[in-house]
Amino acid sequence: MSLIKCSVCGKMVSDENEVCPECRAWLLGRKTTAPLSDGNIHKDEKIGTFKLIGLFAALILVVVFSQFLPTRNATDEDGQTTEAEEEVVLEEEDRAEETGNPAVGNEEQTAEEEAQSPLPDVAGTYKGSIRTPTVIRLKQDGTRLSGTIRYTKFDSPALDISGSIKPDGSFSLTEIGEDHRTPSGKLNGQIQGNTMTGTFLNTSTNKTTEFTLNK
Repeated sequence: MSLIKCSVCGKMVSDENEVCPECRAWLLGRKTTAPLSDGNIHKDEKIGTFKLIGLFAALILVVVFSQFLPTRNATDEDGQTTEAEEEVVLEEEDRAEETGNPAVGNEEQTAEEEAQSPLPDVAGTYKGSIRTPTVIRLKQDGTRLSGTIRYTKFDSPALDISGSIKPDGSFSLTEIGEDHRTPSGKLNGQIQGNTMTGTFLNTSTNKTTEFTLNK
């Protein structure tokens, strides 16, 4: 018997061995060249390693799949909850549309009634006093009012006025100054028959004066 060196691990082993007892590698220069009855040891080890890797991979797949199922179920449940909430919201919106908002309904009804109500005929010349003798001449185009206002005591020029009137006779007029651009006064009140009553706000002094004018 003699010793030979394993070409794989470098260990000195007997030449009577067919494989290295340390690393299980085939020995070169051994006495016998007959193959082992069990076949190639390294090949068997590789097959065993592949089997172990395959088993481990299968285990991983099982774990991943088991984790995926609860997540999917939870997602489905969340989706069903969301759809249920959406159905509740839609039902509430439908009920709101059917019942309607009372306040909004009343406003729309009032506006419709005002639109259908006949407008008073207020065009003409009104004379009276707004702290001083005053003459207002009005023109009417539906709800729109336009005309002039003149304070006769000071022999002032006629100033433009414009505004609107509602079916109940309430009106709002804006007086424009001599520059024909800047508002100089606000007139708000009621016209009933041939009488115009209300208040005049001087925008420069911020003073309010009550007035009554007649046709």
